[in-house]
Amino acid sequence: MQEPSIKEDHSQKETILSTKCRFLLWSCVVIPISIMISIVAVVIFIRYQSSFSSINEDSLLDIVVANINDATISIYYGSENGEFQSQKLYSTTCSVYYVTVRDMNNDNKPDITLTYTLLNQIAILINNGNQNFNSPITYPVGNDVTAVSIANFNNDSYPDFVTTDYSDNTISFYIDLKNGLFKNKKKLCKCWTME
Repeated sequence: MQEPSIKEDHSQKETILSTKCRFLLWSCVVIPISIMISIVAVVIFIRYQSSFSSINEDSLLDIVVANINDATISIYYGSENGEFQSQKLYSTTCSVYYVTVRDMNNDNKPDITLTYTLLNQIAILINNGNQNFNSPITYPVGNDVTAVSIANFNNDSYPDFVTTDYSDNTISFYIDLKNGLFKNKKKLCKCWTME
C-alpha cells in the first residue's frame, strides 16, 4: 500500500532556514559588538588614582584624577557648597598611572607630579595660576614607574622626590636643585625580590 504523499512546502522551509541563518549571522555580529561596546564603556570610565589640594588657591579642596586610558588628567574644582564643578581635562603626553600634588618650585602654588609608566618618566606640571599649567618637565626613572613620593629628604627646605619602579626593582631618588629642577642622586637597585 502506498503512503499518502504530503506535499512539502519548500518555500516555508527556506524562509525558516533563511530566518535561522539571519539570526545566527546577527548573533555572530551583534553579540561581539555589544561585548566590545560594554568593554569600551567600562574602559572609558576607568580612573586609576587621585590626589587632593587647592589647585586654584581658593582654599577649597580640588580633586586631581589620573585617567589611564586617554592620556589626560581630570581636575574637579571644589565649590563653596561642598560640591565639585564639572571636570576640566588636561592633556598629558601618555597614560598617567599616579598623580600627586605639591609645590615643587617654592612659589606657593601646588604643582602636579605624574608618572608616565609607559615612558619610564615622571612629569611635573608647574602651576601658573588661573587653572593653567606649564608644559611638563620630565625626568627619566626606572622601568614601569608605579608611584612617586615627595618629601624634603635632605633637610634643605626644598621638595625632593623618589619613585618606585616595578620591572627593574629600583627606587629612583631625585634632589631639588633649588631652581625648580631636579638631579638624579641615586638609583637604588634590587629593593625587593619577586619569588
